[in-house]
This record gives sequence, structure tokens and C-alpha cells, in this order.
Amino acid sequence: MQNIKVSSVIFVGMILFGVLGYYALRLGFYPIAVVNGAFVGASRFTQTEGFVKTYYDNARKVYNLPDLKPGDAQYEREIARATLDQLVSYELMKEELEAEMGNDLGAVVDQKIENTKKASGSDFAKAVETVYGISVDRFKDTVLVPEAREEILRGRLFAAKKDFDEWLTGAKKNARVMILHPDLQWDGGKVVIRERSH
Repeated sequence: MQNIKVSSVIFVGMILFGVLGYYALRLGFYPIAVVNGAFVGASRFTQTEGFVKTYYDNARKVYNLPDLKPGDAQYEREIARATLDQLVSYELMKEELEAEMGNDLGAVVDQKIENTKKASGSDFAKAVETVYGISVDRFKDTVLVPEAREEILRGRLFAAKKDFDEWLTGAKKNARVMILHPDLQWDGGKVVIRERSH
């Protein structure tokens, strides 16, 4: 009787684990990259990639840029590469700032974002939705928070008489990065398109 109860609990647990795993995969709650032990989630990558594609598509229409070809395999891989490379950079910036500023970082980032919204005027939300094709909340998480962190880090490095680009290059070379995207890989300092064997 005891064995039947244990078996039933294990069986129900396995079903529950499978269902939760399925929904986690569908919603993108799995890593697309690991940067110094921190996950870059697939959902975050997909949202950022979608934002980048919308931005470039709008730029293509406005400025008549024929070299941008959505749907082309090389274009899609390059957008994915640039997106993931930027997300790795953002993760390294976040890690550096958290080490320096601790719990104060969130409040400083929020203040910078509020200043950006005020400076942009009352049509900020409408402009975001028109140009980038996403809601203000998603724009905040995808763009404003990482950009605010970058501004803060640039300012701190400048005050310490250090060059931001040199710092980032060094941080990327020293980072432990594992890429889980099938078309991309880490070459020791940046995300590159994986060579396909013919």
C-alpha cells in the first residue's frame, strides 16, 4: 500500500513537472545564453529581437534602405547576432553596476527613466508604440532600463578617467559566456554567426 502511494506521488510529480516544463518552454522561460552564471532568457531575447526588427523595418521604409531585407536568412542571423551580443553587453554592465552600487542601482535607474520620459514630453507613449511597435512597459524593460544602466556606467567610468569601450571590450574578453542559440556562438569576445558545415 505504501509503495502504491509513493508511486502515485512520483507519477503525479512527473506529470506536473512535464506540464510546467512545456509551458516554461512555450513562454520562453529558458536561457538563450549564460553570462558569468546569469541567464539571458529566451523571452527577453525574442522581445528585443522583435523590437530591433521593427525599428529597422521602419527605418527601411522611411529612409528607403534597400540593403535591409527582412526574411533573408543572412539578415535574420545578423539581427539575432547583434541582439544577443548587445544583451551580453547589457548583462555585463548590470553585473558591474550591481557590484559597485548594490541596492541603490534600482532607484538611480528609475530616476533616469523618469527624467527621460519628462524630457520626451506627453506624447512619449504614443511615439514609442508608433516607432517601435511595443507598449511603454515593454519598451522600459527592453530599452530604457538597459540604456539607463549604460549611461550610469559610462558616467562612473568617465569620472574615474576610464574609457567605456575599453572597459566593455575587456569585460567581454574576461566573461564566461555560453550561447544556446543554434545559429550563434561566442568567440571569446563577441557573439558571432556559427559557421554552417556543408
